[in-house]
Amino acid sequence: MKNFLRGGRGLSFGQGDHVVKLSRYNFPILGTSGTGLRDKDLSSRPIDKNRGMTSLFCIDLSVPLRSNRGDVLCGLRSPSAISYWPLACIILFCVLFSGLLVSPAQGQEAKGLKKPNALQIGDTIPEMLWHMPLQIVSNPDQMKTMTLNDYRGKLIILDFWATWCGGCIAAFPKLDTLQQKYAKDVAFLSVSTESKERVSVFIKARGAQTPNLTFISEGKDIDDYFKYGTLPHYVWIDSQGVIRSSSESLQVNAVNIDEALKGIFNFRTKTDVIVEYDFDRSLLQNVGNDEIGQLYFSSTLIPYHSGYKSMRKISTDKDKGRKITLLNVPLFWLYITAYSTNGQGFWKSNTIVEVKDHEKIVKRGIPGQRYEDWLAAGNGYCYEQIVRYEERDSSFKYMQADLDRMIPQYKAVVESREISCYILKLIDEKKLIASTEKNTTLGAAYGTGEKTFNGTNIPINRLVEEINEYDKMGVNLYNETGRNDRLTVAIPKPIGDLSEVNQYLAKYGLAISLEKRTKPFLVIKDRPTS
Repeated sequence: MKNFLRGGRGLSFGQGDHVVKLSRYNFPILGTSGTGLRDKDLSSRPIDKNRGMTSLFCIDLSVPLRSNRGDVLCGLRSPSAISYWPLACIILFCVLFSGLLVSPAQGQEAKGLKKPNALQIGDTIPEMLWHMPLQIVSNPDQMKTMTLNDYRGKLIILDFWATWCGGCIAAFPKLDTLQQKYAKDVAFLSVSTESKERVSVFIKARGAQTPNLTFISEGKDIDDYFKYGTLPHYVWIDSQGVIRSSSESLQVNAVNIDEALKGIFNFRTKTDVIVEYDFDRSLLQNVGNDEIGQLYFSSTLIPYHSGYKSMRKISTDKDKGRKITLLNVPLFWLYITAYSTNGQGFWKSNTIVEVKDHEKIVKRGIPGQRYEDWLAAGNGYCYEQIVRYEERDSSFKYMQADLDRMIPQYKAVVESREISCYILKLIDEKKLIASTEKNTTLGAAYGTGEKTFNGTNIPINRLVEEINEYDKMGVNLYNETGRNDRLTVAIPKPIGDLSEVNQYLAKYGLAISLEKRTKPFLVIKDRPTS
């Protein structure tokens, strides 16, 4: 109860000194599963619709109720005729009983919207899921409508993917070949939770590269039945409708499919430990659950922490200050984040790693080694910095100093070098027509080995940043158009010359040329030992 008065929140009924004050204590309400709650203020805690209210309204009768001035409850008049304890019991009964009346209605309102419990290996697919309509984007049989039930009796492999996932897209040619080989016995269904419009643009850009695969968009409903943390994610469902395994791309091969058709699933199971990260709390609070207050300055570096997804987030708030958070990333991402300031972004193609042990900075790709395993083997880090809002412009300099102090074996410098690079230019302003697409998600749908870069309603600078960040052109691309309009574009990858690229770009009034420029590079070096 130590934090009872900290929140200061409650509900008051009446006016003036006719007040019944209902305050939130830290106890679970009767009839709900409030297990696991600790001694802390829950007044700002959101309601979990799966559990109901997590706090009990309790009564403060320290202010008397007076008669004839706006009765508060059930026509009660003069409180002098009734003792406080019976009144408290009546109020408490009303509050609890009203909760019993409200709960069923709340459950009915959420009916059909409540996220189902995630299915586990060994579970049988429920009938509701078998008959759930799926949004088809592309299908070799030209089906207009489809459900999982259309494939009942086959080995079904659900491929959960996204247009921004390079590993997902790199696996498509293999999946297409396997689908063609096992057409009678196996069904590959590639499910994305993204919009039909976005996935359609992506599939259209690929042309006929995956004629045997079925692509499904807007698959949030089916996605809710399966729990995973990383993409791509493959769910193996046998001919009896039983979930037998989940895997990564490496396990999706002819040998394992042959075994699976015999009922044997002996390959490595993909199990994602998922830990939700609360960005309103500090890294120390998330990892150690420390009950500390507002931080004015904090700088934390810890090793790889199992369960968190690899991510980066930078936020600025007048009350909370500037926060830089990177979770389970290699040193490469720490350095390019710290030095990407004042409009200058660093990425793979304009960062040079000149260290003896290159594998400690960025993963080169050992065949068969999972990225998460590499991070966990001493190559992954979690970093967070919090500074006052007034110091936000200095936050990246502080981060540079942190890396210099916390990772003393390396140093990073920015050097100007003359390079050959691609220059994006505006050649016909009249053709530079802003996108009319409704989808305003910033991001481009490219993947490893793709021939075409696709951007839907994306600013020019963001498109260039995406291309450079994921090293899709092979050479740095710079925007010298002087514009940052939102466009929906498809840019082919240059192979040999730029003629095909510029044929595409001409309809947008744009062109790319290969020229010499002196540009800044981030160079990561071994620090000399004295």
